[in-house]
Amino acid sequence: MEDPVDLTNERPTLRRLFPRRVALICAVVLLGQAIALTLLVRDIRDPAPHDAPVSVVAPAIIAHELAEEVNALEGHPLNVTPSDEQAAALDDVRRGVTIAALVVDLAGTQDRLVLSGAVDRRLQAAVRHQVREIAHSHGRDFEVEHITAATIDGHDARWLSAGFGVLGFLLALVLSLRYGPVARTTR
Repeated sequence: MEDPVDLTNERPTLRRLFPRRVALICAVVLLGQAIALTLLVRDIRDPAPHDAPVSVVAPAIIAHELAEEVNALEGHPLNVTPSDEQAAALDDVRRGVTIAALVVDLAGTQDRLVLSGAVDRRLQAAVRHQVREIAHSHGRDFEVEHITAATIDGHDARWLSAGFGVLGFLLALVLSLRYGPVARTTR
């Protein structure tokens, strides 16, 4: 007669579910996720604009001249597009086509810089700094206005993205541990 099979020892143990190799791979994946999420949440370097799209609203001759001058700057911090329609330029900022629009007021020396509220605050500051240097070189100044169609700013979006990344990873980890490669029964 055959000996009866003892199934009490067949229950999966932590060592069977998590062999050393699997534990090492999970640790490496967790470390990679932690590094990626840390870089996502905490940007390592300060953003310096490079070809940041900006519109200049002024009469055609002035707008084209200013666009050529700014686009010729070393490092190409801004990519200036001349425009003679203020409503269209502001709509481009609102829709995210451009980061900012500089509305030149020829009646005085005070212009208006309209920045998109949807871009990162540090990028806004970098664009504002570039525009300030250009405006001061022409003896002009500007006031800043922020517009946005979004209801959430970049900082909150970054934290939400990181949170959902962690949540998704934890869900995948729990599901793989619960329904993973080891069958729950031997049948």
